Amino acid sequence: MKKILFCLLAAMQYASANSCTDLLFQFLSDSYLKPNTEIRLDSVSMVSEGSVKYSYVDGKLDNSRMTVYLDNSTTEYKYYWNQDPSKLTKTGYEYLMRDSSSADTTYIFEDFYGFGTLGQQRSFKFTANSVQLMTKILDFGTSNYSEMFLANDSIVHTNYKGNDKESGILSKTVYISDSSDTQCYEIKPEGDTVSTIKFSSNENNYTLTIQSGEFTSHYYFTYTKQETTAIRKKSPRTSILPKNRSFDLLGRTVNKKH
Repeated sequence: MKKILFCLLAAMQYASANSCTDLLFQFLSDSYLKPNTEIRLDSVSMVSEGSVKYSYVDGKLDNSRMTVYLDNSTTEYKYYWNQDPSKLTKTGYEYLMRDSSSADTTYIFEDFYGFGTLGQQRSFKFTANSVQLMTKILDFGTSNYSEMFLANDSIVHTNYKGNDKESGILSKTVYISDSSDTQCYEIKPEGDTVSTIKFSSNENNYTLTIQSGEFTSHYYFTYTKQETTAIRKKSPRTSILPKNRSFDLLGRTVNKKH
């Protein structure tokens, strides 16, 4: 259970979240890691399983606290920005984070430590509607490259077998909204809908609810620019659910060890 919840810790910056795919893209791309992003991931609730609460200081993610309901245990993950390893306490789960920006591109470099031991490294390249991610699992000596693109009502997420595109595609996932922009779908290769992701908003707060069989999870976001209206209404459109696609509920690599 803790391993599943931790995946939620490990969404691109927009002035608003206009649809299910807009907000889902921000979650899947981990854009809450970007300093001073205008839409922050506030908390996650996995019904009957557990929850995660995120806290920010000076516009940057400072810590996250994961609670597992089964044993009522809580685990904290601490984030240190643009500092050296000497700042680590080496007594728990800690991240060393570095960021830089150039024009409309943001780079994030993340080192994950468990009790002082470096176990995983991730590097992100964010642009307005895409993210490229390199993940290195030091415990196993493996690495994975992935990229994600947002285009209108759809998200395409591709995982590669190795360090780059030349290594061949491991999996490709497509997420798509319906014509009202309030729902996204998980599509099996045959075209059947497996999971439904619902988008809702209330003033400066947004919610994604993922329903897959009997499993339900809620993702809560906050728009930080309170002086600006966060939702802009979009014109209805028609979407066609694609066949021959697969969908990973979290849209992330799963070969992590924590």
